[in-house]
Amino acid sequence: MARIARPVSRAVEIARTSAATLVDRAPGTVRATRAGVHGTTSALQTLPDETLRWLTAGSVGLAAGLQIAGAPRLVRAAGVVPALLMGAAIALRPTRPARHEA
Repeated sequence: MARIARPVSRAVEIARTSAATLVDRAPGTVRATRAGVHGTTSALQTLPDETLRWLTAGSVGLAAGLQIAGAPRLVRAAGVVPALLMGAAIALRPTRPARHEA
């Protein structure tokens, strides 16, 4: 019984230490991720709508092809993430007021 308890105790301690490390680093990771997404979205918003639509369609097509090929979920998700970012860039693009000439 003691031979089993020692490794289990070590595993629990490692899990506890790892969880504490993750909790300590989570706020910084979230801030860095948010800043990266904001920067990427801002850069994508400078592209014309047509270009963004083509890139989005290509990303969705890639993800569909990966699905058909039986790729692992993580790989398929990586294929569709650019489409989500470009869709967000289109949706969150600042609107320009229409010019009314008199």
